[in-house]
Amino acid sequence: ENIAGPEDLFSTLDFKKHIIKKRIGISAGNSDYIKQNDLSRPLLAAGFAQRVETGNLSSDDFDEETRNNMKELFDSLADRIMTWDETV
Repeated sequence: ENIAGPEDLFSTLDFKKHIIKKRIGISAGNSDYIKQNDLSRPLLAAGFAQRVETGNLSSDDFDEETRNNMKELFDSLADRIMTWDETV
């Protein structure tokens, strides 16, 4: 509900560690940080996807907050698919 962009699914710690790869302070949300610093979402997403695809990142590399956010997203999607499937 409080997710402004896909990068907000990550905890601030995981966002810094795995997305922007910088050890800095972030006072706003992750998506706000991207906007305020004029960063390219496609470039950040491509780099992240490449690390996942090559096996350099797995769910064990993320903290509990990030894993819980991802689980909630996938559970919500599964519920919507099941509901949609029942109406078709």
